[in-house]
Amino acid sequence: EVKNRLNNNVLVLFVLSENFYNSHECLIQMGAAWGLTKEQISIAVPPFNLKNMKGVFQNYQGIRIDKENQLDLLKEKLEIKLGIEPIRPIIWGRSRDLALKSIQENLSENTDT
Repeated sequence: EVKNRLNNNVLVLFVLSENFYNSHECLIQMGAAWGLTKEQISIAVPPFNLKNMKGVFQNYQGIRIDKENQLDLLKEKLEIKLGIEPIRPIIWGRSRDLALKSIQENLSENTDT
């Protein structure tokens, strides 16, 4: 089922972290998805850094989940790809800022433990 869906015109989001790169199963699935799809976006979850991307992805541009301008780019790409009406900036900005605050708090809690 996954293989059939990946053969369709889909956009794959790779959520990259140290745990992801330490998992052979994740790397195998990432390779398969990369080989079967036309579009992918790599999203780094700190403390993982985009500079740490390996393999076929080291030459691809990605985003960091904790950066405002990069979340804006992700939003725009998804709106275009999915053919959805763009979210008004005033609404998006408020939602993005709340999400960023939550992300940063969760990242801080996970690095403190």
